[in-house]
Amino acid sequence: RSGLSLLGAGADPRVKAVVAMSGWKNLVDALWWQWAPSLVWSDILVEAAKGTGRVPPILYEMLYNIMHYTNVSATVAWGDQRSPDSYLTELNNRKVPIFISNNMEDNLFHANFQLDFFEQLQGPKRLFMNQGTHAEAELSGLIPGNPYNDIWEGADAWYDHFLKGVANQIDEPPLVRVTLGGKELVMEHEKFDTWPPSSGYEVLAYRLNSRGSEHFGSLSASSTRTTPDTIAFTNHTEMTCGIPVISPVLDPIDPVTARLDRLKPEYEIAFLTEKFDRKTRVCGNIELENLVVTANAERFQVFGYIYTYNHGLLGHKGTLVAHTPAGVWANATAGQPYTFGTLEFRTACVDVKEGHQLALGINLKNLLYKDANSEASLNVTIDYTNGAPLLKVPTVKK
Repeated sequence: RSGLSLLGAGADPRVKAVVAMSGWKNLVDALWWQWAPSLVWSDILVEAAKGTGRVPPILYEMLYNIMHYTNVSATVAWGDQRSPDSYLTELNNRKVPIFISNNMEDNLFHANFQLDFFEQLQGPKRLFMNQGTHAEAELSGLIPGNPYNDIWEGADAWYDHFLKGVANQIDEPPLVRVTLGGKELVMEHEKFDTWPPSSGYEVLAYRLNSRGSEHFGSLSASSTRTTPDTIAFTNHTEMTCGIPVISPVLDPIDPVTARLDRLKPEYEIAFLTEKFDRKTRVCGNIELENLVVTANAERFQVFGYIYTYNHGLLGHKGTLVAHTPAGVWANATAGQPYTFGTLEFRTACVDVKEGHQLALGINLKNLLYKDANSEASLNVTIDYTNGAPLLKVPTVKK
């Protein structure tokens, strides 16, 4: 209900402070991220509504529009009315104090949008970016007798300060706390003065290079291999986001992995960096720019995956860090190049160990989203000639 709290604060001046846990910035972005319909989580949202109240008929109508790319302008307008970012002007004019908590494996209300929203807020603000799926990190605070949940402690301190005037420094930097992913026994946090960070932050840039006759393409500072690569649609891919809903919950103990040496080149492609010469902390929203493809159909979809990668005794295992979807339903012509806008990956914060690599994977199928085109004949060719695609990876300087 945190999205409703933000909507209320934008509409009603009596609201003096907000704590928003596992909420949304924009409802259309949540359900239609980069025009890829959120198939699994839309169904969950409807079933949850059935169990807790009455589902308005317009919800079914809007979800039908999203799944079939119809009545787009009306659907976007419907979503905007229910989106906190539509009230940014009101929130900023009143300088409403806003405490946000979101989770990086949340495939309903994506963390990357909350980072963008936080950046646009001009009043007092604080952000906890946690590991886990939707509401997972916050949930234990609802258990009676639970002695400790630092997210709820932060929320209590936020209200104490802004409603009761308690001097507890909750409004002072560092304003952003991001929880590190991985299997470490002790939870570690990365803290920033604000977002984007004013210092101690570096964005690594990699050009995509064709795989040509090799199994992998490469990620390097410049583009040297430009032979086009073609992949086709299949329902059976090595690179996935795991089991919907379940895998994000189990991620801390059993992360989603892919054997990148087993990729079938006709259906998937992966690009590798060189081995890192020191441990490197990736933290923030990874972006893929200038991806140009030519599809043999007017409608198609592309999915990107980021992995930490280690070629060890047990094989070429990649551990999933983040993903991004992109659906193309209009404005493309079969057989003609199509240029994507910047594709933003889900927020992540992980360490790439010394001697390990980063991998970018691309395929045409992801179970979380509805396909724009699921014909077996669909294929997509990646173009490297007009300025190769650029992968931008945010890192923390140590």
